[in-house]
Amino acid sequence: MTKLKQVLFQPQHIEIAEVRSLEKDGILNVPDLVARLTALEKIGDATTLIFDGRIVGFTGYLEMWPGVCEVWLIPTVYIRTAIRPVSVLLRRYVESLADTFKFHRMQTIAPNDELHNRWMKWLGFKEEGLLEQYSQSKQDYQQWARIYRWD
Repeated sequence: MTKLKQVLFQPQHIEIAEVRSLEKDGILNVPDLVARLTALEKIGDATTLIFDGRIVGFTGYLEMWPGVCEVWLIPTVYIRTAIRPVSVLLRRYVESLADTFKFHRMQTIAPNDELHNRWMKWLGFKEEGLLEQYSQSKQDYQQWARIYRWD
């Protein structure tokens, strides 16, 4: 049985990964993306996900300010081969982050379509609003959040 592996993000992982066209047209065009992801070691986390010897995605979080973080995932073309283990890992990861750091708000964005909307709800996020023409290709995205009350 193949197991999902997490390894510390390395800049060359982005260069060798087969990233989906949606991300190629979007986030991979961000200036200095590799440097930004590498810097997350100091202010957040960045991990490479490997399944069956292939990079299936990159994930992590960025603490925006005390109590609030942005979680993220950059999938590759192989994400569907590992969607169940990746989903389970991400749900546990989000819960662990909230518990460990006592974040009162965790947020993320995702393309506004049926697949992503169902997946975000399964991960425990609540839809907050539509980000019209959010991407470079003017695709609409949804803002999602998980709120924790530690009182």
